[in-house]
Amino acid sequence: MTNYSGKQLHIVAMDVPYPPDYGGVIDVFYKIKALSELGIKIHLHCFQYGRPSSEALLQYCEKVYYYPRKTGIAGLSFRYPYMMYSRRDKNLLENLIATDAPILLEGVHCCYYLGHPALRERTILLRNHNVETDYFRQLQHRSSNLVSKLYYRVESGLLARTERRLHRADAFITISETDYTFFSKLYPRHNHAFIPAFTDSAPLAELPTGKGSYILYQGNLGHPENIEAIEFILQHVAAALPEFRFVFAGRAPYAGLSAASRRLSNVSVIANPSMEEMDRLIRDAHINLLLTFQATGLKLKLLAAIRKGRFVLANDAMLSGSGLEATCITANDPGSIHQAIRDTMTRPFAEDDIQRRITALQMYYRQDRNAATIADLAFGQPGKK
Repeated sequence: MTNYSGKQLHIVAMDVPYPPDYGGVIDVFYKIKALSELGIKIHLHCFQYGRPSSEALLQYCEKVYYYPRKTGIAGLSFRYPYMMYSRRDKNLLENLIATDAPILLEGVHCCYYLGHPALRERTILLRNHNVETDYFRQLQHRSSNLVSKLYYRVESGLLARTERRLHRADAFITISETDYTFFSKLYPRHNHAFIPAFTDSAPLAELPTGKGSYILYQGNLGHPENIEAIEFILQHVAAALPEFRFVFAGRAPYAGLSAASRRLSNVSVIANPSMEEMDRLIRDAHINLLLTFQATGLKLKLLAAIRKGRFVLANDAMLSGSGLEATCITANDPGSIHQAIRDTMTRPFAEDDIQRRITALQMYYRQDRNAATIADLAFGQPGKK
């Protein structure tokens, strides 16, 4: 492995990546940690809109810069998507110019200065968290709020144009195999790497064996994509299996979930758990039930369940592009989900199940190797800095 100790790297993040308690920032934080363990000196640039500054980041970063996100009207543009235009700041550009080092941009969110002439000689890597055009298009179809539907539609249109104008990036680092295929076809002359999400790399040998006492669904309980899955579970799974306990845990539960927990005696809700409590809930569950009807990106909660919990029951859309099919039980319709739950709740999680996971994760999910691949792309571009 090449020695990158002392090399400098800019990382521009869409949010403050600590604490690592939701999808996008989980990948960013543990990527920073893995790159710093290679000896790379990281200059982290974060946009703020609600999350406070964090001293914890200085453990892994040479410097951390914070910029206010321009929310509301200040973030609107007829040319750029809101997610990008609201993350522009002249101080960011000045700080990128001041330290002559490669740049890793976390998502289309952070690409406002991608084509700036002052950065022409820099190596710039783009970490794609989704095909954002598809993600927002699917949110539009799933939202019942007319204002939200209009926003998702406009944003999807602007993203479609933007995702076809990213030629200045030297390499695309995609989070799923599906996204790798999309960007490889769109930019066939560029470098591409499929590098799955970075997560807490707790040793898999410490996974709990035996049996848990409940079925867990975890995630942002107020996100439209998750609300659709939760409603499906409540109506077609939990209501049909009163003998099993279902726990829903995560941020900002929508009102209908609390009402369902009062109506269904086998359903309980744990709102806004701490990171430690969520880890315990994942560990103590017998089944982590993870469903989605939006096959975009890679779901970080899937990786968390596989790395920390017992059995994972997921549908095809949840597993799409992950390469993790061998680590999960797959079911898609209510009948097959019912049968999978009945069969699995009687079976203890054993050492053989842990070994199967270790084997599958070694294929793509070795974080030291994946960090080295990013470093190779950042520092190995001929004629670039």
